[in-house]
Amino acid sequence: MKRKILYFLMVIVIVILYLVSGIVLHPDNDDDRMTALKGPFSRLTQTVNSARRYKKVPPNLNDMDIIKFATASNPILLSPFEKFVIRIKPIGSETVLLLCTSDNQHPLLEDISSTHDVDKERWRTMEIGSGCDFTITKIP
Repeated sequence: MKRKILYFLMVIVIVILYLVSGIVLHPDNDDDRMTALKGPFSRLTQTVNSARRYKKVPPNLNDMDIIKFATASNPILLSPFEKFVIRIKPIGSETVLLLCTSDNQHPLLEDISSTHDVDKERWRTMEIGSGCDFTITKIP
C-alpha cells in the first residue's frame, strides 16, 4: 500500500514539474506578438505617409485623428493596434510612426515610410521609464 501511495505521489510530482516547465519554457512570447505586428505596422506607416503626401489632411489634427483620416477607406488597418498608442513625426516628405504601450511610456516599434520593413524593434531594448520618444531623426 505504501508503495502505491509513493508511486502515486511521484507521478503527481512529475506531472506538476512537466506542467510548470511548459509554462516557463513556453510563455506568451512578446517576440511572437511583436513580430506579428511588424507587417501591419509597416503598411500603416505607408498608408499614413501616402495620406500626408497626396490627400489634404485637415490642419490641427492630433496624431490619432491623422491616422484615422489616412485609414478611413480601410479602417481594418488599425485593428491590430487598438490597445496601443501611435505617434506620428513628419520628416520632410516622409513619415515616422512610433508604436507605444497603452500608457505611452514604452516604445515598441518605430518605422519610417522611406523603407520597406519596420526600422527599429525598440521593444527589444525597452528601458523602464524611458518614455515613448522618437529616435529616428532623419531620412536614411
